[in-house]
Amino acid sequence: MPVYMVSYDILNEGGTHDYEPLWKDLKSVGAQSVQDGLWVVELDSDLPCVESRFAGFLDRGDRLLVSCLKNGQFLQSQSRAGTDAWLAAHPPGE
Repeated sequence: MPVYMVSYDILNEGGTHDYEPLWKDLKSVGAQSVQDGLWVVELDSDLPCVESRFAGFLDRGDRLLVSCLKNGQFLQSQSRAGTDAWLAAHPPGE
């Protein structure tokens, strides 16, 4: 299955929008939090479907970037605990 990087900017953190449903959905599909606002997730979906899925949780004006990771085409260091193990268990494909 493809591995996607989901990155978002919350522009009005002090506002009234509830982001808990976004984080619950990411966790429900086994996503790994890499940094604030950056997750990796393995989903059997195409890129537009992944973008649409998570865009629906954001407030107007927030930013979202979804990218498909490819084997050997990414580097990371000092990510949150569990990221190395998650990537080893879900290696990005070709």
